[in-house]
Amino acid sequence: MKEQDLSNQFLNTFPPVKELVGWESIKLSNNDINSIPNDIADLSSLKVLHLDGNEIKELPESFANLTNLEELILGSVVGGNMFMIFPLAITQLAKLTKLSLVDNQLQEIPEEINQLTQLCFLDLETNELSNIPLSLSELGLLTHLNLGYNKFTSFPEEVLPLSCLEELYLMQNQIKEIPSNIGKLTSLKVLNLNNNELTILPDSIGKMVNLEKLYLTSNNIKAIPDGVVSLKKLKELTLFKNSLKNCPKTIATLTSLEVLDLAANQIEELPNELAQLHRLKLLDLSNNQLSQFPEFIGNCKSIEELNLHHNQIEKLTESIGNLKLLKRLYMSDNKLLDISLTCAYLDELQEVDFSGNLLTNFPDHLIALQKLTKLNLSRNQLSKLDSYTQLPPNLKDLTVMGNKLKEVKGLGQIVYQSMESLYLSFNEISFFQISPTQFPHLQIIDLSNNNLTDIDFEIPPSIEYIKLSNNPIHPQKQKKILEQYSQVIIDF
Repeated sequence: MKEQDLSNQFLNTFPPVKELVGWESIKLSNNDINSIPNDIADLSSLKVLHLDGNEIKELPESFANLTNLEELILGSVVGGNMFMIFPLAITQLAKLTKLSLVDNQLQEIPEEINQLTQLCFLDLETNELSNIPLSLSELGLLTHLNLGYNKFTSFPEEVLPLSCLEELYLMQNQIKEIPSNIGKLTSLKVLNLNNNELTILPDSIGKMVNLEKLYLTSNNIKAIPDGVVSLKKLKELTLFKNSLKNCPKTIATLTSLEVLDLAANQIEELPNELAQLHRLKLLDLSNNQLSQFPEFIGNCKSIEELNLHHNQIEKLTESIGNLKLLKRLYMSDNKLLDISLTCAYLDELQEVDFSGNLLTNFPDHLIALQKLTKLNLSRNQLSKLDSYTQLPPNLKDLTVMGNKLKEVKGLGQIVYQSMESLYLSFNEISFFQISPTQFPHLQIIDLSNNNLTDIDFEIPPSIEYIKLSNNPIHPQKQKKILEQYSQVIIDF
């Protein structure tokens, strides 16, 4: 395909049409174009036209003569245009398979939309639509429909006859109820109902037997309907920020599930039957009311990300050591007193957050984690960080803010080649000393809000930024330090 890409060129007018004749694809995204010339009809070879991120308000009638056009983008994540009325010329483009009018000001869709009989992809996100015409149900080839970020107060039942529909996006509307006949959408693979006003789901949702992704974030759903357990192909179930008080054990029958997000609910415990979710890769149970580490998790050996922050968990059980594929572990804002020794067996672990707990000792056994690059131990009760402290050898970022550290005297005997950032603010540090040769690539040190009266330590040559604000360092000493380390940004 002959393609001309003139995106991001600060154009304020459409390029001369005679210079574009013969091109099959023209992309003019993210410019300042505000009108389309009448002679655009001369681009008879055109199959793809991108005009998103401009300031266009209308299309000329001659636009209907682009009879070979298959893809028309008048809005996207880059930006939309300024269409308040759906251009009727578009409905004459009989070969159109993809149409996007994201981020405009459309209030209605014309009945003539049914003339686009080849349309497979229709994206109308971020407009002012509150309904769609019944004629849209005649678009028998439509597989993707996005009506998110509009003004729907009820589910658009006009979509139910779309037997080929695979993806339906209705997020960020004001929908209060799902019709009981939603099960007609048997080809649907993705259903996004995030940020609506739903309180219940019909059991008939279980008839959408091909559904793979179900997004229900930020509603007011109080219970997972029994019908959900019939969705044997479901890979992602997201119920973040609802009103769930429990998770039914029947969820364990969803053996294809890879993502389960039950964060920000009111769950106090979970059934052990969930141990059958052997394909689970991401489990988010943060912001609930769990008082114990869910023991079933140790059997879900495919988990790569585990999020349990903001609960009331007091102990990490040994079963966590079974998660050999775990890469990210988030346990902040619980009541942990120590870290299970079996965490040392988590060979794939890359990021760990234990901030906001009750730890008094640095978890030295994490030194075994060769792939760990980020470790956050902020807001605990650590009092020592010295030569006996053993850090994971490939750590890039160590954050120990808001503890009870009074001094830092080196960190073990290892040379930390990967360490780039060291955050130690909001402690009680009056003495700080590390060896520059031990941290040859350290770039950032944050020692703000401590008790330092001077910099009497050697700064690694790699340092780019030191934060020393809210320390009792005399202004004359500050001036001397700035002169001594003029190549470093020092924030007092």
